[in-house]
Amino acid sequence: MAQKLRVVPFSEFVVNLTSILDELTREQTAIVVEHDGQRYRMEPQRPAEQQGRPFTMEDPFWKIVGIGASAGATDVSTNKHKYLAATL
Repeated sequence: MAQKLRVVPFSEFVVNLTSILDELTREQTAIVVEHDGQRYRMEPQRPAEQQGRPFTMEDPFWKIVGIGASAGATDVSTNKHKYLAATL
């Protein structure tokens, strides 16, 4: 059977924020905060696990840096309208 969640009025939530968050963490339970007729469910979240490994200068990513370099114009972003007009 589903557990009935405690409903906390927003004014009480604001005044007792620290103790309510401590309680949520300690008991690993959720609460519902009610504000202007709307209800918002709050529950503790576990910290996200770090994925992958740190980015270093030995990372294979650096092998692709500079691949797109070309001998053409390098001021395209500054003179894009001039180059576009030349192609028309």
